[in-house]
Amino acid sequence: MLRASILAAGVWLGFLVASWVLATLTFRTADRVAGPEARVELAERLGPVPAEHRRMVLRHLAAEINRSMFRAWAAFQLVLGGVLVGLAWRLGAAARILAMADLVKAAALAGLQVLLLRRP
Repeated sequence: MLRASILAAGVWLGFLVASWVLATLTFRTADRVAGPEARVELAERLGPVPAEHRRMVLRHLAAEINRSMFRAWAAFQLVLGGVLVGLAWRLGAAARILAMADLVKAAALAGLQVLLLRRP
């Protein structure tokens, strides 16, 4: 049980770091595509659109991608938290309390994301 609990916690932390990296990459990619590194086909298609508008639209697209990714991530964290509590249940009171605290944090963050990341 201890190894499985450590694995679940490691998966949780790994996905957390990956979500931060992916969110950063979507905005960097939007800036790169809107800039001089854009593919010729895209530059020709978006030629009539001013550069500042092009950048704004592509960054909005990146934000929408991140919004949907973080919503899915919030649900996945709740599942991982439940798995971690289940695995830690037999490891003693301290492990159980820590796992339940992580699950409560995940639930609070999921609630905040639902409130803050909803579409206007």
